Amino acid sequence: MTTGRGSRPEAVGSIVYEIVDRIADREGVEPTALPALSEQTDPAALNALVETAESVEITLELYGYEVTVDADETVRVEPI
Repeated sequence: MTTGRGSRPEAVGSIVYEIVDRIADREGVEPTALPALSEQTDPAALNALVETAESVEITLELYGYEVTVDADETVRVEPI
């Protein structure tokens, strides 16, 4: 989870960390250069949903990308 602008997600290996890391990679910046994910969605709720659901697919628009997360924690990031 991020705590504010310039913060890295708390749990390396979490879905939130993976999303921020992949988008930063596509943007060619460090993850800390992106606005806090909490400005666009609830990181704790996203992590909890993916970690506890047996079958889920979540698609969000974040930072100008369509982000899809599956129950097996596969993260796909595509430009909008």
